[in-house]
Amino acid sequence: MGELYTAEGTDLPEPQPAPEATELPEGDDFGEPKEPESVEDDTELPDDEAESEAPDEPEEPEEPEERAEGTAELLHEEDDVEQPEPPEESDPLEPAAELAPAEPDANEPEEPAKPDAPQESDDPQELEAPEQSEEPDGATDESFEEPPDEATDEVRLAQAEAEGQEIGDAHGVQVDYTTNPLSPDSANDVNQAMEKLSAEYPGVFQGMEVVRSEAAAADSTLAYAVLEPGGPDAVGIYLDSGDFGDYEALSEQGKLEEESNWTVPGGGSVEGIFHHEFGHHLAQEIFDSPEANQELETVVSDAIGRPYDTSVEPHDDETAAAIEPLVSEYGATDPHEMVAECFTEYKLADNPRPFAMEVGQIIDKYLKDTKE
Repeated sequence: MGELYTAEGTDLPEPQPAPEATELPEGDDFGEPKEPESVEDDTELPDDEAESEAPDEPEEPEEPEERAEGTAELLHEEDDVEQPEPPEESDPLEPAAELAPAEPDANEPEEPAKPDAPQESDDPQELEAPEQSEEPDGATDESFEEPPDEATDEVRLAQAEAEGQEIGDAHGVQVDYTTNPLSPDSANDVNQAMEKLSAEYPGVFQGMEVVRSEAAAADSTLAYAVLEPGGPDAVGIYLDSGDFGDYEALSEQGKLEEESNWTVPGGGSVEGIFHHEFGHHLAQEIFDSPEANQELETVVSDAIGRPYDTSVEPHDDETAAAIEPLVSEYGATDPHEMVAECFTEYKLADNPRPFAMEVGQIIDKYLKDTKE
């Protein structure tokens, strides 16, 4: 059987090994066909049987050639039956049934062992891949949390300034919230106040030149109004960037001031502060109008039960004591603060008191645009 296998092996690469095979039995050179030992170790095993049979039947070398073709096929079939042994090692994965049909060569059983190893290694790689993809996702989420907050504040403030400037452009007023940055929420509330007041009192609003934030002041001044031209500051309203830069703190402080009657209802909010400062511009217009000023003095005199003169600043103690319960502690300091506080309550309070209503109605009578 060993000779038959080697005969077929030589037939495939070299089609003329048959004549050489007939000369082998003549001498001791019969062992020369062992050269294929480098290819298949199976040729060494049957050599003993071949040597014992060679001298008795010298014509047998021809028969192996005929049997070679017939028996070689049997060997392949037998090999196909015996070859499933290697797949038995890989039975846990059950590819033996698929590997058995592979008839081409005896070397193929080694191949199923190769896919087995990668199959085990592929699974952990697939598990590790999502872990690596999750880590950058978390990192990107963290990296986009804090910077956008600062960037968003800048963008929101710039947008608020642009909207405020659009309101100001209609009346020749310059708006600046970013040179000394305000809180975007504060800027938006100022814009709401400007939009209402510029629509209701356009003549007074266009008399201003600026609405601007100022560097944080050392004192407790939240905001102030410049009423007369020709000074170091342009006519307008100025907001403290320190106080207006912290919207929540300013709102909480305003609530306490309203509860303590330091300011009127609605006067502690951002809109209330802006209304108060705009009220100074309205008060100046009233004081400069003899008719409007006379009407105002009459209303105040009737309310406090004594003559009232808007030209007397500050209020004397008796006048202040009489005005404070009607308005607020801050509104009792002088005529300007009284009118500004009354105007704020008149516009923002849910239920303005009678004194604020009377002062507010005088302002509307002489200064409000009646084209609506």
